[in-house]
Amino acid sequence: MNKSEHICNILIAELQAGKYPDRTRFPSEYLLADRFQINKTTANKIVSNLVEKGFLTRGGRGVGTIVTLNNSFPEGIFLFLCRELTPYVSRILMGAQQAALQQRCLITPWPHFQDNFKENLKLISPKKFKGILNIQNVLPQEPDGIPVVHIDWDHPDQKNQICSVTNNNYESGRMMMREILNHNHRNILIFNTSRFSYFSPESVHSRIRGFMDEMKLAEIPDISARTALCVPHTLCDVSLKLKSLLRRFPETTLIATDSDETAELLWTAARHDNLSVGDSIVLTGFGNCAHLPIASVEQYPEQIGIQAADLLQSLANGKEEISRQKEVPAKLVHLEYLSYV
Repeated sequence: MNKSEHICNILIAELQAGKYPDRTRFPSEYLLADRFQINKTTANKIVSNLVEKGFLTRGGRGVGTIVTLNNSFPEGIFLFLCRELTPYVSRILMGAQQAALQQRCLITPWPHFQDNFKENLKLISPKKFKGILNIQNVLPQEPDGIPVVHIDWDHPDQKNQICSVTNNNYESGRMMMREILNHNHRNILIFNTSRFSYFSPESVHSRIRGFMDEMKLAEIPDISARTALCVPHTLCDVSLKLKSLLRRFPETTLIATDSDETAELLWTAARHDNLSVGDSIVLTGFGNCAHLPIASVEQYPEQIGIQAADLLQSLANGKEEISRQKEVPAKLVHLEYLSYV
């Protein structure tokens, strides 16, 4: 490494450490020549190198050379915390990354499956991450000094304490169940797998409560007995509870699920056990991510991701948002697969 490269590396380290604030005037070539005991021509080449690397911009006459650290890429990194990258979560991530790129930022996914997750979370540095997108309630405590936006948050009692972007899961659940009841289904089962509310006294996700409240209004009997709370992502448990509930409620005409992933598990279990789910027994989903012929709820996860990343960027830049909670409307889709009784 020659002397010019060595000096250039020293200046880059000083720029990255914040010695020269963004948009301020960088030391002149005369000052650099004096500091490093080099001639002005060599100092000019070093400055030109820093300009090419995006650290500096040459101004007009009398302006000098300006520090432009924000021309580097990425300008910041957001951490994306999730339990796992399901198709639904991946669509949220896609939208969030699209919005982040508009702000010259990148997103790093961190699926939460490590035993030492809580310990590592405490080590997250604001110097390395501009903010955190937290999906599906995996964050036990917000780190100090780092803005957090929660996605798919299911705790109404904490709504005013956090920044969040979500659908109205409760009303979406009611909307789906009203449509089911309008199609004259009364012998209904509910299956819930991946939507437990781990940090809430409520035992099920709010969309399941939406299902149940509409069934109560329709005076459907034995709602709790008709509801299966299954181990997340476990085909064996879904299969056992499906067979048990169909034996208890043999007149079942429809199974409403909390997610398309749950619907896919039921579909697989039914095919394995030669049950008529998906045929004479109608199946509905939630999320519009499954490749199945079922009615579902379109939650627009890409739009959720875009709005979440935009909100996080505003918070990271110190802007006060008028609304700290944003809601993306949902709608029913593929109702042609919801047959009448």
